[in-house]
Amino acid sequence: MHRQRKFTKLTALVVIEGVLLSLTTLAMAAQSDVVRALYVSAAKVPTNIAGIHTYATPPKGFDPVIATDTELATYGFPPRPDKQADPAHYVEWERAMKAAKTRWTGELKVLSSGRQKLISSGSSRLAETVRAETGPSQLSTTNASGVVLSNTQTAWSGEKSFDLILAEFSVPVTQFPFNSNCSQDYANEFTFIGIDDSFHGGANNAEVLQPGMVGGIQTAVWCNPNQTTYQAAFGWAPLALLSTFAVDPGDVLWAEVQILDANDGYVYLEDLATGTLESYAISTCEAGVCTNLRGRTAGWTVSRGCCEGPGPNGEWPLANTTHIFVCMGEAENGAGKLFWPGSQSPSLAEVLYMLDDGLDQSIETVSQGSSGPEGSGALLFSTTGCAQSGGCTP
Repeated sequence: MHRQRKFTKLTALVVIEGVLLSLTTLAMAAQSDVVRALYVSAAKVPTNIAGIHTYATPPKGFDPVIATDTELATYGFPPRPDKQADPAHYVEWERAMKAAKTRWTGELKVLSSGRQKLISSGSSRLAETVRAETGPSQLSTTNASGVVLSNTQTAWSGEKSFDLILAEFSVPVTQFPFNSNCSQDYANEFTFIGIDDSFHGGANNAEVLQPGMVGGIQTAVWCNPNQTTYQAAFGWAPLALLSTFAVDPGDVLWAEVQILDANDGYVYLEDLATGTLESYAISTCEAGVCTNLRGRTAGWTVSRGCCEGPGPNGEWPLANTTHIFVCMGEAENGAGKLFWPGSQSPSLAEVLYMLDDGLDQSIETVSQGSSGPEGSGALLFSTTGCAQSGGCTP
């Protein structure tokens, strides 16, 4: 009898602990939903671009490292990662927050070479696509190199959709291809993280990557006048890509993109070398018409501007950046599951290789890490072929 009473008490304690754990989980989820909504409602400072808002400047002495979740959302700083569940992300987040100094308040400018003209879909994938027996599949595109992870979401899900992606990028030295003798008047390169990127069939049955909600770096070089620009950039690409503050070769940019709900996103950009930062809330609704986000893909890519250039699908020439390094690449879904651009299951990942306009040579390749937070979150992009050696002219 004594043993039975003891067992009954133990069972009751287990049940109570289970209930408390469930209530705690529900409370944390509710709190997360409240904070997520605050990233939308707190962005009240209008910009010069419709549908894009930013956040109020925090009070003097504000320290994002010790701020509450509500304060971080109120002033547009990225959410604090779980120190126990994701220690590598927390270390880099804390480093970025300690480096944050100056909020940029300049005017946004539309990147005309980056504006995305939709291409009719329906074409099949390139015959060059290689479906590996092990590891991720490979896909040739005319305008992008990188790694794109995907799920099966057809609509936004608070648990299953990708809702967060981040990375640190090195800002490369940008130039025309070696020995090009200025045969190209203009060339550019985008290094972006993005959610809801998509593929569309273009001319010559080519695959073209259309960015979704993105953040990163845009660099460009002109022959006449002789000029090179380096800028932090972001956007909801079906609307426009936008440039923000200037960065310099050798700097490291921290970029983070969140999906807040089916029609709202958030982008945070910070130059870790200078401490310059800005964050934006982005609406996918324009003139009362909304494009629903799905959180179906999460990608780390290098691309050349599309689709208003001289190439068959409107591609612009790719600038020669030699090498671009990406570290701390990470994505997360609404349930808190973590993903990296390193080795993934064949059904989840696609490795992209950028081809020239004639679809006969690679002009940008990507190499993946494979293990540990540093390895699986690291990528190395390399300019090659005619984009490096002499220009991809007919």
